[in-house]
Amino acid sequence: MTVQNNTDGSIEKRAGSISCNGASDRGIMQKPGEPVICLVDAAPLLHDPELSVRLTAGISEARRAKYNALSAPKDRALSLAASLALDCVLHTAAGMREKDSAVTYSQLGAPTLSGKYISLSHSGMLAGAALSTAPCGLDIEQPRYLPHKRMLALSERFFSENDAETVRTADSIADAFFRIWTCREAFMKLTGNGFSMPCDSFCIDGNAAVSGEKIYPIRTYIKRGYYISVCSTSTLTAQLPEPIDPRTLGRFCRASTGISVHSDGLN
Repeated sequence: MTVQNNTDGSIEKRAGSISCNGASDRGIMQKPGEPVICLVDAAPLLHDPELSVRLTAGISEARRAKYNALSAPKDRALSLAASLALDCVLHTAAGMREKDSAVTYSQLGAPTLSGKYISLSHSGMLAGAALSTAPCGLDIEQPRYLPHKRMLALSERFFSENDAETVRTADSIADAFFRIWTCREAFMKLTGNGFSMPCDSFCIDGNAAVSGEKIYPIRTYIKRGYYISVCSTSTLTAQLPEPIDPRTLGRFCRASTGISVHSDGLN
């Protein structure tokens, strides 16, 4: 199959990474024409309330309201981590701060910004954000134990017939289930339709989502035990960065500027 490449207007310049105590393997994933992706470890936010207070001062009122509306500490930590990841990709790819941007949210809760496509995801203690000038989708899933019978039943209910067959015949049912699950969610986020899409309207074929005559590249990464899938209308070749520890961002956080990201900016 030939993968269709719809990258008109895609990001062309390469930005620097976030400064994390000199750790060059942590920061922003970006290659020309591909989505910009940032992952943030939410665990330190769960265990350090003072850090969370400092960092919430640097996010938008809308994201802060969402954070304050949550009661469970874990949910708050994940919400804040997603806000930090969004701030990172916006600053790196568009030279703007999340708190100063015109990001709005659809009825389904999907973030939108004129001329940009944004996807947020979180699971377990990991949150991430993807941003591109072309449609993109990001999904993170922390695998949990499920009996094979349960995974097969979920596949039959929520996957296409082809995808359910892939899970049934896989050497590792669990690996196939979580890979396809995250790939399907990433594609549904790319379309903006979410679970309103009919299960059989698309399937996962190797490293692509196939919907009718259209083909969308997908790449799945396993990072710290999490399944992380990215779907785009452009090819995907970049390696996923290590999650950022928000404690390394605290020293850079200012109520007026958010997180300090070292970047040459994108025009």
